[in-house]
Amino acid sequence: AAALVEAVTAAGKEAQLLEEPKMPIPRRTKSTPLSRDSDGMKHPAAFMVTAGTAPARGSGGVEPTPPEVSSRPSSTSLSTSVFNALGMGGDSEETCVLSIEGMTCASCVLAVERALFSVPGVVTVSVSLMGKRGQVCYKPSEVAPEDLCNAVQQMGFRSAQMAEADLMGGNDAEETQQWRAQLLGSLVFSLPTFVIAMILPETPLRDALHTTVVPGLSVGVLVLWLLSTPVQFVFGMQFYKRAFKAVSHGNANMDVLVALSTTVAYFYSAFFTGLRMLHCQGIYLFRRHNHQLLLLHACADGDDCQLEDSSLHSCTDIAILDVCFEVSTMLISFMLLGKYLEASAKGKASEAVMKLMALQPPSAMLCVDWPVNKEPPKEVLVAELRSGDVLQVLPGSVVPADGVVVRGESAVDESMLTGEAVPVSKQVEDSVVGGSYNGPGPLWICVTAVGANSALSKIMSLVAAAQMRKPQVQAFADRASAIFVPCTVSLALLTWLIWYLCVYAGGLSPQLVAASGLPSGQVLAFSFGVAVLVIACPCALGLATPTAVMVGSGVGAKHGVLFKGGDVIENASRVTALIFDKTGTITSGALTVAAVVSWDAELSSDELLWFVASAEQYSEHPIGRAIAMHATEMGLELGAARALRSITSRGVSCEISRRPLLLGNRAWMTQHGVVIGAEQEEQIAAHEATGKTVVIVSLDHTLSGIVAMGDSVKREAAAVVKQLGLWGIEVWMVSGDNERTVRHVAHSVGIERFVGGVTPEGKKTKLAQLQAEGHVVAMVGDGINDAPALAQAQVGIAVGSGTEVAIETADVVL
Repeated sequence: AAALVEAVTAAGKEAQLLEEPKMPIPRRTKSTPLSRDSDGMKHPAAFMVTAGTAPARGSGGVEPTPPEVSSRPSSTSLSTSVFNALGMGGDSEETCVLSIEGMTCASCVLAVERALFSVPGVVTVSVSLMGKRGQVCYKPSEVAPEDLCNAVQQMGFRSAQMAEADLMGGNDAEETQQWRAQLLGSLVFSLPTFVIAMILPETPLRDALHTTVVPGLSVGVLVLWLLSTPVQFVFGMQFYKRAFKAVSHGNANMDVLVALSTTVAYFYSAFFTGLRMLHCQGIYLFRRHNHQLLLLHACADGDDCQLEDSSLHSCTDIAILDVCFEVSTMLISFMLLGKYLEASAKGKASEAVMKLMALQPPSAMLCVDWPVNKEPPKEVLVAELRSGDVLQVLPGSVVPADGVVVRGESAVDESMLTGEAVPVSKQVEDSVVGGSYNGPGPLWICVTAVGANSALSKIMSLVAAAQMRKPQVQAFADRASAIFVPCTVSLALLTWLIWYLCVYAGGLSPQLVAASGLPSGQVLAFSFGVAVLVIACPCALGLATPTAVMVGSGVGAKHGVLFKGGDVIENASRVTALIFDKTGTITSGALTVAAVVSWDAELSSDELLWFVASAEQYSEHPIGRAIAMHATEMGLELGAARALRSITSRGVSCEISRRPLLLGNRAWMTQHGVVIGAEQEEQIAAHEATGKTVVIVSLDHTLSGIVAMGDSVKREAAAVVKQLGLWGIEVWMVSGDNERTVRHVAHSVGIERFVGGVTPEGKKTKLAQLQAEGHVVAMVGDGINDAPALAQAQVGIAVGSGTEVAIETADVVL
């Protein structure tokens, strides 16, 4: 602490040590600096930095903070000076996340990455098209985030550094609604266009479509022309705008190809519709004469001006299939459909992170005068908490921040972190995690981690970062897309040129031109070039695979397997290692009564269960609820309990039918003078060795029996593990539960490789270790604690009965 004061003083600020209330801090907590007082009690060491302001919640004698100055001095204003003064500064690498608006395809992603890599000081870049953001690792001594944003903006995209609060997700509902409105608007015109062009010509209505409006123009062609125009120039205008912006910055992206191909298809149809109308008026725009192209050759008599080698359909035989207005219309609608689905998928990905954020309450009850507690707790925003604050957590409420218990006892449900169904007993010096649910007893905790340092924030960051990972196949697609558009345009021009040279050299037979129904060989050559351009439209490239995946995914859905993308199916075929979580995957994930054992010769197991369930029927504890539910399912009519007393982490005492009853653990029995014999202790230990929780029962002050609670293994688990082994897949079990329980469950289903007591980060680390060994890893989980590993795995598989965050983070849902 003295070194910190000297460092701040050297930086030109005033600093002094402040006395803080003594509060116990567990040995495993490392986030709070500890000092040792004369009494040997560890407590946080604090100091005050004076820079024209006084600290909030200072000790007695500190002057109040002026109203115009924030009551919480910012750490960022002094961080650089302090680190430099302590000699901790250096040319380390930092990471920032940029929001990038305007990207529409993989070509845009590659252009942004190239622009960022061209900035000196940039180490690594990962750009997410779906997330509309880029993660950049850079050297702050060489480049600033503002320079990175400028580099992206010079490519024609909007960019800004994202704040920490924005990294956790965003609201994509507005974007999704915009694309939905565009799609529905285009479908009003494109669906009738499809029906008229593709279906009605095969029905008796064909003759009606061929009714002549004016010579050379039929009803069908006119309606197609009118329907396709608003789609092309109203709903397709955004593709024109983005294509123009891309070309102006030297980037040929998919928008360029969409705009080019749909424009060519539209004007191709309009041109030949007009050409036919002129032909019927005796005006011929194309005529071969000595291999020269003659334009605007008007004839007084159409019969004297027939084309030498080809002819249009007669004015009374106007075919809808000669035009392709429906091509441009349907292409634009398909592209809008793709944009809408993309926005919806991005919103679903964001929802996974938003659900994590919802676990943290917005406010907390702050003990302003701890440990005196003369004043009632004050409600403050969680964002205003800092390390060292003491909070009151009421029964049934959510723990607002990471901390350690300084007073009280309770059972805390940490399933959001560990995935385990059994609440964890908490007492003084035990750690608690923000976002977990407090049980029946009140707790007072000392905050040890806030903001980005909290366990929940770290899980959210891990999920968000893993979702930005770029598979190898996507990186290859990005590189290919950079040359796809130029190659497509070049091939279209080359196709036209080759066919035109054939026509010019006389190498094209008149019969072939006549069979095409086009007015000349030059027009036929042009139509071939247009065909290359239209067929290479990204709709053909981007919708063929999704359509096939849609069919395959539908078959999987019928069998209870939901795939979230075609790449997932592809990656699943290459899996060489699979990691199971325990709770909710191998096991059912819910506490059940595994065994009821009576040691009283005059008391049956059902009668013992009746006494226990009668005492627990109104319990809020998961063990008590499970016992009461089991008894109800057996049809037992429960009795009334009197003088009920419940002690957190110990047990329950009451009277039922005027008989004293004790339920609880060994310490509870010892406290009440109930002796556990060696034989009974051996049975209790045997159940605990198999991962079960044992409730000891004493009736009439005599040891009467036990109720063993367990998380049962799923019936099909062993068969699945055996089949995976036959396929040559290396199977692991990695769980947050204790090593003994994990070992028992793993052996019961035939899994030889297992690790217990693992945190969410540890699961992700183990997965990364297997990936580094060359494995293609699949992860099977169901809890929030599994979300980082599910996102990191090549194939993340979530059990459908699990948490929504795990389901939405995974690639496959069972």
